[in-house]
Amino acid sequence: MRSGLFIKKLLSTSFALLFIIATSVSTFAQSYEALINELEDKKEVGLTVEQAVSYAKENSRTIKMANIDLVSQKEATNHVLNALLPDVSVAAGLIRNNTYSTTYASMLNPLYEAMGSSYRLPTSAPSESANWTAMGSLSFSLNLNLSLIEQINRSNADYQKGLVTWEQTVKHVERDIKKLFYSLLLQQEALKADKEALQNSETRYNQTQRAFRNGTVPQLSVLQSNVAFKNMSLEVQKEEQALSEQLMEFALLLGMPAGTKITLQGNLNTDILKVDSEKVLSSLTGYNSEQKLMEANLASLDAQMKGLNLSSFTPSLSFKYTLQPSLYGIGNSWFDTNNWTDAGNMSLTISWNLTNMLPFSTNRLNYDKLKREKEKMELSVQEKQRSIMMNAIELFDKLNSCKNSVEASQENINLAQRSYNMTVQAYNNGSVDFLEVKDAQEQLSKSQLALQQELFTYVSCIVDLEYLLDLPQGWMEE
Repeated sequence: MRSGLFIKKLLSTSFALLFIIATSVSTFAQSYEALINELEDKKEVGLTVEQAVSYAKENSRTIKMANIDLVSQKEATNHVLNALLPDVSVAAGLIRNNTYSTTYASMLNPLYEAMGSSYRLPTSAPSESANWTAMGSLSFSLNLNLSLIEQINRSNADYQKGLVTWEQTVKHVERDIKKLFYSLLLQQEALKADKEALQNSETRYNQTQRAFRNGTVPQLSVLQSNVAFKNMSLEVQKEEQALSEQLMEFALLLGMPAGTKITLQGNLNTDILKVDSEKVLSSLTGYNSEQKLMEANLASLDAQMKGLNLSSFTPSLSFKYTLQPSLYGIGNSWFDTNNWTDAGNMSLTISWNLTNMLPFSTNRLNYDKLKREKEKMELSVQEKQRSIMMNAIELFDKLNSCKNSVEASQENINLAQRSYNMTVQAYNNGSVDFLEVKDAQEQLSKSQLALQQELFTYVSCIVDLEYLLDLPQGWMEE
């Protein structure tokens, strides 16, 4: 019964940590399609651990959000060269002068008069349209600096961060779904053992009642056995209810329709192998996705720092070309090119912001800040490597310890089986009562449950190692 309570606590913690899981593309397409068809046909479905992982990946909201983030980062990377596109702007408008300019009239009219010409420039606006000027502009500008190269590199590094984050999320889902599935299998075994113990308690109570009626035991013994039976019956009912609720929660975590009942298919039995930790660790080409993510962050910091250096110590090239046509007097012909003037220009400029080179400038202060962040990140990577190595060694030690525990549990099962067989034989010979047979059967069930608990620990260590070290499928056989 203690084992049942322990497993319930374990599962409660697992569900609290697992309520946000999610996933990607299924590697078990055929079994997944069969599962979907089964869900459409009925509300009860058998589920293997592979199908559980596949279904969770396909329906996880967290993975779907990670997919959206990855698409956004990929799109930003694909369009990073947009920084090389020129800025193009177009404008058009009308301007009305408050006063009509008579400067040229006052200068030229006396000359016309002295020359005997009758032509005179107007000294006032001949019409309202003469006060209006039509203007337009079309400009192209392009600013280039070597720091754009690092801007491209940073965008690529950010995309790699997105890939690693997506991969990390998928592996996290796979690990947690597997462990939760195996936890539920273990709880089923614990419930089975507790039900057998309940049957034994009921048998003991009935036997005590008969003994009391025969006058061989006091009434207190009957009351004690009855209380023990009732208490155990309540505990088993609670365990059944808890398992049922956890299976329903598990179905919701997987994204199955509400009300779907799950029947877990599979067991914890697996081949127990001795793992050479030194061989596995020496064959690793890298560590897990957490370290990969930190290294991607380092690459992004490097790109930012190089970009600041290039913007500080290299000049910028600016090119600008502008067309600015004007028509003075909108009443004049718009299609006569002689009526138009162009005040546009073209410029090619090399500029260098010398302030950015000063140690106390904002540019250099930002560089120093990024430099310190990079040093911290490098130390974090080293610490993460050490932490991963230590955790891996602990898991390998635990794995090999589980191997010894499984072997010991199997020996206990053999002893309990022999004890049970001998008790049954003694019962058939009339030398022991049926209650002793039930006791021997309960001890056998407890020994079998202890083996299942060790197998769960062994399988959980394997799953944790695969996640921690990013190990491929079949690594133990190698």
